[in-house]
Amino acid sequence: MGAEIAQALQRELKKQNYEIVYLSDQRPAIKNENQADYSAIRTDADAILDVWYVAVGYLSTANSFDYKPWVRVSARLVSAKDHSQLYFRAFNYGADLTSEGIENVGADPKYAYRNFDLLMSKADESAEGVKSGRQKS
Repeated sequence: MGAEIAQALQRELKKQNYEIVYLSDQRPAIKNENQADYSAIRTDADAILDVWYVAVGYLSTANSFDYKPWVRVSARLVSAKDHSQLYFRAFNYGADLTSEGIENVGADPKYAYRNFDLLMSKADESAEGVKSGRQKS
């Protein structure tokens, strides 16, 4: 799914006339859950867009008995010169998780399953529910 989301982001950003250089071989060093060190990334670009999956799967929350697709993606834009954060946003697809700073996108109700056994019995269909999240996140 990682390569697919990278390709989708490149397509969408190019449509908006951004010049894109995909640095697939360079990743920031993770300091902790909320911090990354971008100093080792080498680029002539003005900014670095870092997008990563936080969680992928199915989740049944306290607010719902149903198992719903869950794709959580975070995006951070930092200055390539001084590595200061220019933008950060978390995106949540599927399972309802209300939290400040997270943009929620609902999943198609056809991918909600009343119990774990039903979810497992429809593995191919449920996989499509997760895959549809990468287009909406």
